[in-house]
Amino acid sequence: MIVGVDGSPGAIHALAWAIAKSDLLGPVSLVHVYQQPTRSEVEAWFGSNIDRSAIHRAAEAHLAKAVGANPDLLQRAQVVEGHPGTKLCELAAGAELLVVGTRRRDGSVSDPLGSISSHCAQHAPIPVAIIPNHSPTDRPLAKVVVGVDGSDHGDRALRWALDHVSEGGRVHAVGALSASAPSDDELGPPAEVLEKEIRGRVEESVARVMGDPHDGPSIEIQVVVDNARTALRDIAGTDADLLVVGARGVGPVPHLVLGSVSGALSHHPQVPTVVVHGDGKR
Repeated sequence: MIVGVDGSPGAIHALAWAIAKSDLLGPVSLVHVYQQPTRSEVEAWFGSNIDRSAIHRAAEAHLAKAVGANPDLLQRAQVVEGHPGTKLCELAAGAELLVVGTRRRDGSVSDPLGSISSHCAQHAPIPVAIIPNHSPTDRPLAKVVVGVDGSDHGDRALRWALDHVSEGGRVHAVGALSASAPSDDELGPPAEVLEKEIRGRVEESVARVMGDPHDGPSIEIQVVVDNARTALRDIAGTDADLLVVGARGVGPVPHLVLGSVSGALSHHPQVPTVVVHGDGKR
């Protein structure tokens, strides 16, 4: 897996999480991306030209700081110049997972994810793990919550969760209504009919992805007639080891929408959150 590091506390914490999960998720490689300042920025900040190679050396120092007590990781590290979000997505192609941190501990800020991590969550060609600063790093992936909506993206998220839950752990496959679902007071089927249909769709997804349930990890289907964002956040709580969502996608059931909530969940993560892109096999 590729870990984006920049010397910030959030990136260093994300690296610690990745190192702790390397037995399950694969070996860790590091990337630090920096941007050279424009001429106008140089003149504004320094009043004259500067040695641009010094910026590269400073980036290398940030990388060494992030590695800390794991200097062997420098053998699998690279410092590159470019737009950080774009370069991370380019370099992640072919990897199993891209891991990024969040910007701040304060969940009340409007964008705790940060622009670089946000870019990766939206545009990376592979699954992206977003690690909140407060999340523990030493726990196995024993409780994995995944949003399932009957779409291809929902199936890919479920497949990823089943492939990466720790041995002896459990996957919670959650189907939920979006905020725009009709209530009993509006036109449309009553909640119990919708709940039954949602459960059927989630069970179909599990059957497609898992095949024989006796051959794979333990899985629990949960159906909530509630806003999908709220349902996933509540079931994950603060004790889930991982929340997994598809990048986008609307399932066959009206109002059973996964993609519309993945952005909100990844921008304000309470627990480590994986956004699954691509074919879900990586």
